Amino acid sequence: IYGKLTTDFGLDITVKEKPVLGVDDLLLLLNYHWARDTSTFPTERHRVQFALILLLLFGTGCRPAELV
Repeated sequence: IYGKLTTDFGLDITVKEKPVLGVDDLLLLLNYHWARDTSTFPTERHRVQFALILLLLFGTGCRPAELV
């Protein structure tokens, strides 16, 4: 991209910040999930697996909606 295409198409090559899941976000999500969520899951195993996915998001530094 740092060549002819950049000048021909007026591409922006600046680095943009990408949001990641932080510790505070994880705490809010898990607190809501275990203490306040009133939605129903087909089985309780799904509720536990959803919490695992939240932990994977945090542990890997994935951006929101990347594992969806």
